[in-house]
Amino acid sequence: MERVEIIIRYYRKPIRVMVDPGKNHPRYERDWLLGWICQGESRTPVLKKYPDAKIVSKQKT
Repeated sequence: MERVEIIIRYYRKPIRVMVDPGKNHPRYERDWLLGWICQGESRTPVLKKYPDAKIVSKQKT
């Protein structure tokens, strides 16, 4: 059986992002990017308000 390493990274200060919540939502919404879950080559964002949304843009730092 092959081992899969999962790395969870959280930001100290969440980053403000714009997300696309999906088909049932007519417009982009603001959300907080709390961190990332990394599993092999894939990265999944951890969002506060819309956990299954896709990130459209990040706030400039």
